[in-house]
Amino acid sequence: MLIDRYNRVIDNLRILVTGRCNLECFFCHREGGSNGEGELSAEDIEFVVRIATSLGIDKVKLTGGEPLIRDDIVDIIERIAGIKGVRDLSMATNGTLLAEKACELRKAGLRRINISLHSLNEETYKRITGRDLLHEVLEGLEAASKCGFDQVKVNVVLLRGINDGELDRLMEIAHEKGIVLQLIELESKRADDPLFMNYHVSLEEIRKRLESESIMIIRRSVQNRPIFRLKNGGIVELVAPVEDKSFCLKCTKIRLTHDGVLKPCLFSDEGVNVLEYIRERNIEALKRSFLRVVELKRPFFPEIWGVHDGGSKDDRYRGQKRSTTYSHSRGHDKATEGDVETHKRG
Repeated sequence: MLIDRYNRVIDNLRILVTGRCNLECFFCHREGGSNGEGELSAEDIEFVVRIATSLGIDKVKLTGGEPLIRDDIVDIIERIAGIKGVRDLSMATNGTLLAEKACELRKAGLRRINISLHSLNEETYKRITGRDLLHEVLEGLEAASKCGFDQVKVNVVLLRGINDGELDRLMEIAHEKGIVLQLIELESKRADDPLFMNYHVSLEEIRKRLESESIMIIRRSVQNRPIFRLKNGGIVELVAPVEDKSFCLKCTKIRLTHDGVLKPCLFSDEGVNVLEYIRERNIEALKRSFLRVVELKRPFFPEIWGVHDGGSKDDRYRGQKRSTTYSHSRGHDKATEGDVETHKRG
């Protein structure tokens, strides 16, 4: 079991299977990777996941770049799905190449899929992504909704003055198709980043609205994300890494870049280059590298989250809040991929 200095059990591995992408979203952080050359083979990725599961990791998400650009993506999924200990296998995709592959991915063992859909307006979509491919994404979403995935999510990064007026329509589409709408806060390493300052949308007012329209609020164990079950049957999840003080404190993920670097965090400049160990199939060296990257893991923006190296447990968790307006129960919910805390309105 991998446990970091803040007593968090690290059980989630995000794998950037490629740095290549067929879109040019102007806000993209490339999942902490680069657009450089070099990709791990399907065999390399299988080797890493086998080592990861031996250390207690049981959730794997494939990201990019755009994962579906890889011709061997189905092989990669089959290999990972066949590893004992992998409890959840998911993928994040921009959806442009999904329509013809969705059911094949599900058959290979992919359980959940996240599809980026930052606008329902053709011109706005093109402005955000640099490509006129909204129709292809909608076809991919339609296909995925019929292939029997445990869960389909639509990811939307809210951008001030660009797509923040589409919330009602996005909620309507998600409800019609029986999928989860995931609203994501724009994030940046620096608060004075011009892009962040120009386009950041606070999710606080949206959260208040969703609370008023919900019959139940679920807190995911990962990053303490709230999921709102709405009175009309819709489901909306909020991802607010900047505004939510408990977000980083509840993070249990580490990352592997497409060129073989283990990283403790999306925005971390630290990491362990494990490419040589992967290529040599050096089990012990790779295990030590996992341990090292877990040692490096700490919440981002420590001054915001009230986290200080060497501080007391109370210091580390200062700033977390619990609502007193709900009743609490532990359980598992299909809208999540892990243990959750449920809050019923009452």
